[in-house]
Amino acid sequence: MMVLKYTGGNDGGRSELNYGTCIVVLGTYRTDKLGYVSKDALPEIRECVRDMRIRLSFNNYNPFSPDANGFLLFWQEV
Repeated sequence: MMVLKYTGGNDGGRSELNYGTCIVVLGTYRTDKLGYVSKDALPEIRECVRDMRIRLSFNNYNPFSPDANGFLLFWQEV
């Protein structure tokens, strides 16, 4: 089990996913040296966000984007 914190913005106020939102995923995933989680956690993250009924907006950027090394840009282990 891991606690992850969202570290991105909220897309100009259109998204309800705000900086600092924490979620709990049941799996254990790799993290990079800064604590950002592997994109393998993406299905669980999406499920948690959906279960929390958080409205998302993808107008300016995707809060689930991975970097070149396969770690999610905006999800960090707490």
